Amino acid sequence: MALDFNTQPAASAQQPEPASQSDMAYVTIRVDADAFMLCDGEYMEDIQLKAGIIKKMQLPIGQHLLEFINSDNPDIKVEKQVDFPLPNRNYLVLVNELKALVDKRVAQLEQQRMEEEAERKRKAEEAARKKAEEVAERKRKAEEAERKRKAEEAERKRKAEEAARKKAEEEAKRKRLEEEAARKKAEEEAEKKRKAEEAARKKAEEERVKKMTPSQKFKEGKKILEDDYDWGLEVIKIASNEGLAEASKFLAFGFAGGENGIKKQESLAYDYFLAFLKQADNNDKDLGKVYFKLGYGYQYGEFGASKNFEKSVKYYEQAAKLGYVEALAELAFGYDDGDGCFPKDEEKALKYYLEFAAKGNETYASYKVVLFILGTIYFFELNGVERDKQKAFSYYKKSAELGYQRAKYCLIAMGSE
Repeated sequence: MALDFNTQPAASAQQPEPASQSDMAYVTIRVDADAFMLCDGEYMEDIQLKAGIIKKMQLPIGQHLLEFINSDNPDIKVEKQVDFPLPNRNYLVLVNELKALVDKRVAQLEQQRMEEEAERKRKAEEAARKKAEEVAERKRKAEEAERKRKAEEAERKRKAEEAARKKAEEEAKRKRLEEEAARKKAEEEAEKKRKAEEAARKKAEEERVKKMTPSQKFKEGKKILEDDYDWGLEVIKIASNEGLAEASKFLAFGFAGGENGIKKQESLAYDYFLAFLKQADNNDKDLGKVYFKLGYGYQYGEFGASKNFEKSVKYYEQAAKLGYVEALAELAFGYDDGDGCFPKDEEKALKYYLEFAAKGNETYASYKVVLFILGTIYFFELNGVERDKQKAFSYYKKSAELGYQRAKYCLIAMGSE
């Protein structure tokens, strides 16, 4: 019997009466990937579905399809046969209802599939993200391990280089110390040898000098002085100690003023000045100079002498007696001022001023001053003299010609009288 899917029920159709056994039909419903079918055993009609859903079931036609589809177990696979009256053999209502229910179920299953697909996609993305993170973490750990390895390698290299540098420095230091010790030892040996040779040479030289006269020793000492200062000085001292006045004078002036190639040592000069006075004869041209130096030394505590004003005046006067010009100026100033070691004595002062003016010259720094003082003495009747404008003018003029400014002023003043 053919199933008429296009037959519409009459609008005024009455409810069908219960069918007899002969009107019962067995209906099998099968839903597969592309269609579902209604079968009455002899005829089958296919209805296309929208989505592929594999189902196979046989349901009782008389049961409400919605209840069956929405039951707890819609995927029934056990076929059943149920007797159901099919009035007028009209399957349209059944088919439409079944199609709507199947479409709804298809939509539900599609939604479920999409959700499952989305979940699978999310899980896949999550797995991919996790995998990417794991890869990134592995990469980071690998990079960190590589960085650590390189850092450790660099540190090992640095430590190795540092150890090598330190070892090289220690080796260089050891070598330097060995070389320094060897050099020092060589220098000590050389110095020892030099001293031995020097001692031998000096001994031979002493033996040679010992045989000389004091004059020869003095001459030899001066010759040696430039090349061997200490030994040359020693030879001259020997000549002085043996009574040679020339050697004593040489040392005295040398130590007092750094003359004659002798290093200045004023404290040593005093003894040699005194030695010279004891050894020299009265005809020595430098005798006055030595007396002057001793007078100066006693006045100011110089040349190793202690201050002694009495001795200072004594030696200055002895120098003056011998015609030593500087002593004349020193005595004149001292007696005129009456301070220091000199008692005031204007008569003696005038005497020494006149003597200095007569014997001195412009090479002496105090010469123009003494001339000015004499001009003042004669103009103002000082030091027990009568006024003598002619002498005063003469002394002022000589002093002014030597550049003494005060003398020039006095000449101007005299000219205005």
